[in-house]
Amino acid sequence: MTSSIALIHLCAIAVPALIAVWTDLSAMRIPNWISVAMLAIFVVVAPLTLPLDMLPGRLLTAGIVFAIGLGLYALGQMGAGDVKFATVVFLFVEPADATFFIRILGVMALAGLLTHRAFARSTMAREMAPHWTSWTAKGVFSYGVALSLSLIYYLLVLALGG
Repeated sequence: MTSSIALIHLCAIAVPALIAVWTDLSAMRIPNWISVAMLAIFVVVAPLTLPLDMLPGRLLTAGIVFAIGLGLYALGQMGAGDVKFATVVFLFVEPADATFFIRILGVMALAGLLTHRAFARSTMAREMAPHWTSWTAKGVFSYGVALSLSLIYYLLVLALGG
């Protein structure tokens, strides 16, 4: 993917991705409309910006992510909103970059978890967002945060020529 195409994709997904961060932190859920919006963006933008022969690989990668996510959901290890959102996030990742993206995702998940736990202990942060469900949720993590920020970072790196 060229840097200009990555920038177009970044601009197209930034708002719904950041809304997913907000809703996942505040309510511990990613509404279906966000995943549908991201899918609609892909359906419109991808054929205009990517060679058509690249689309099957992205669809296959997203299908694999959905299958793995469905298994994790069945085991109670992942929420349904996270499964749907992860699937559409991977539509925007080059299949050849999947390993790179998964590494970014791992770092973002760990950084997000540690940062969130630190802020959850902060009186000031809890006063700024007193009704956030994520402050008191036990044994779960707002994975939409890691997914969104990983996608934004990935596309930003590509847009800057990385």
